[in-house]
Amino acid sequence: MDILERCPSEISKIPRVVIATFRNLLEKPTDVLIRRSNALLMIQCKLLQCMDIMETRTDLTDDPEYIEDFN
Repeated sequence: MDILERCPSEISKIPRVVIATFRNLLEKPTDVLIRRSNALLMIQCKLLQCMDIMETRTDLTDDPEYIEDFN
């Protein structure tokens, strides 16, 4: 998760791809147990704290793809 905090603002694609991957891990599996397992792993890895940090990054808020993936 450190990559999300330290990523330079000119490389906005990295956080966007990471967030899209997390979103896909929650939305794409059809098996409820897999979705639940993915969600629990994200909670255990303190992903919510990282998402709070990402939400405060003003350098990414102009990127429509980032906004779509983050919401």
